[in-house]
Amino acid sequence: MNKVCPFLYYKVVREDQLSSDVLCKWKTFSSDLLMSASDCSPRLQLLYEIGQWKRPNLEHSKLFVFSSLKEAKSFAGLSREIYTCEVKNPSKIRYIPWFNSGYTHIKGFWDARYNKKKSIDFCCENGKLNKPQRHTVIVDAIKLIRRIQ
Repeated sequence: MNKVCPFLYYKVVREDQLSSDVLCKWKTFSSDLLMSASDCSPRLQLLYEIGQWKRPNLEHSKLFVFSSLKEAKSFAGLSREIYTCEVKNPSKIRYIPWFNSGYTHIKGFWDARYNKKKSIDFCCENGKLNKPQRHTVIVDAIKLIRRIQ
């Protein structure tokens, strides 16, 4: 069941790093697109449009948002933007994969979590694991609403 949550969440994105190569890859030239804030594998990068629902492009994975504006600001720093958003099926997460570990490791982490295996065991055997920043929430889908920073 996809439950839209009525509480306020925050998504950190990038506006200023959409090169013509990225826009061509996504077959669009809209200036209203926003890119995932993390520097994870290019295969996992997402483009967001305000007011449109977005799901992860990796099967069994989730998207990250913050439940605290203060923590979103801390993560965003000076070079990223923060949007309020609606989310579907928010839940807490204790550990996340180390995003510089590559596509295969990140996919394995989410597959292990989906198959009810301990993601922590997978990561101890296959790579690094991080504790998420405080107030990090995982969700099935995100709809950006309004820019606040």
